[in-house]
Amino acid sequence: MKKQGELVFGVDITETYIRSVLFDLDSEIFIRKNTEPHSSLMPGAVTVALSQLVESMDPDSKSNTVGISLSLPVDIIGRIVKGSHELPQWVDVPFVDWLELRLNKNILLVNAKGSLHLNSGYKCFKRLISHTELSQELAVACLALEHFRI
Repeated sequence: MKKQGELVFGVDITETYIRSVLFDLDSEIFIRKNTEPHSSLMPGAVTVALSQLVESMDPDSKSNTVGISLSLPVDIIGRIVKGSHELPQWVDVPFVDWLELRLNKNILLVNAKGSLHLNSGYKCFKRLISHTELSQELAVACLALEHFRI
């Protein structure tokens, strides 16, 4: 049986899909799931949908870290979505605060651009790409793993 905190989530959110992965520290992938985002793309609806996704993939709450890649600008400390002209409802959204309250997990939020590159030297990332196809959700999960140093 796995101990609390031995599992990590990676989630890639775009306007057209939400891709998620749950794996352990030995790089064994347990669950992959692709879903469509809520049609409104409102921050609250995406927060609820993402929380439900995490809870459905990890009903026993064995993970304590979630890395999220978002195709919108994020503040320098990775807590607030800065928004865009195309999605004005996402301006200054405290997305990490909302998710931490709902999930009681460590949340790392990054802009989708660059998170694959940032991971290139990490042990987790190198182990994962030797076992599976490279993906944004795996990259951000490894980044979160390194960031919180489980």
